[in-house]
Amino acid sequence: MPDPITKEAFAAIVADRGLTLSPERFEEFYALYPLVREIRARLRNPRGYDAEPASIFSPGAF
Repeated sequence: MPDPITKEAFAAIVADRGLTLSPERFEEFYALYPLVREIRARLRNPRGYDAEPASIFSPGAF
């Protein structure tokens, strides 16, 4: 689980992205932010060529 983020740090991220959120929406997004970070960490894992064998061309295979 990612380290917790303070509301001030989250507010800085929101402001940096140019978002204007109501207080209710801010609290909702703040509560979901740890889950978003978890998902983002899983999506950006480096992969080798063998992760998708269909994209490897082997001329001797034909």
